[in-house]
Amino acid sequence: MFLKPLCAAAIFLFPMAALAAETTDEQRAANALAVSTACANGTNMPAAICTCVGDQAAGDLSADQQAFVIAAFSANQAEATRLRGVLSGGDLVQAATFMASTPQNCMQAGGGG
Repeated sequence: MFLKPLCAAAIFLFPMAALAAETTDEQRAANALAVSTACANGTNMPAAICTCVGDQAAGDLSADQQAFVIAAFSANQAEATRLRGVLSGGDLVQAATFMASTPQNCMQAGGGG
């Protein structure tokens, strides 16, 4: 499908462009792809775990929280610092907790979230 390569290119060129507050099925899929791609490129986690993490992020986190997770996976300190100024303390804690627990949860679920 044409959308997948387009979304992948957007992730590398404009990480924030792939994320939006809308929750349409198409946007959720794009958000999940953005997070799972950052996970796969920035960690040593298996693809199935990263796909699960992306799917969970698209459903559980706001667009800014997802952007923070992407910045963390990508080691993009400038973007992570910028987002620390945007997100509330509670939102940061939720994103950090998500990053600490979701990969393990996905692994225990066999990568299928």
